[in-house]
Amino acid sequence: VIHDEPITVSATEDKITADTSYLILEKNVNTGEIVTKRANIPEKYIGLTREQVIEHLSDYEANPPLIELENGFIGLEMISFSPQQLEVQMNYQEITPVGIFYIMAYNNRVVVMLEDKKTVYLSTDIYLTELPSEIQQDVMRGLFMPNEECLYDFLETYTS
Repeated sequence: VIHDEPITVSATEDKITADTSYLILEKNVNTGEIVTKRANIPEKYIGLTREQVIEHLSDYEANPPLIELENGFIGLEMISFSPQQLEVQMNYQEITPVGIFYIMAYNNRVVVMLEDKKTVYLSTDIYLTELPSEIQQDVMRGLFMPNEECLYDFLETYTS
């Protein structure tokens, strides 16, 4: 019986370094327009493999910052990965409100979402804890607002 030793194809796995070039392509999916920005590689990516970067990007996509949601963020994808360059496309969509809104909670703050309950229409400085408890429950479920007039009446009631 002959036992072959495994052959190593690559001695080291490709990893991001502090010198890796980082390109962010911001795509408007409505128009197809892409704006390319060069940025410093985030420190948390240094030393990561392709799979580890994909994992970080997936986490970001699943839990984007509120500012991204306000800008119409709908997703992202890695375009290229190498020790020399990481290229990520951020996809944004402009949405015109149809007049139906939901008041919801995000990080203990009141936000106004469009009818899809995913797209932020407006963020507020109202903390969930500032609302009466019965309203807090409604907001945590998604409080329906049939039009802008009802929405702004609600907001005026709970802003100082």
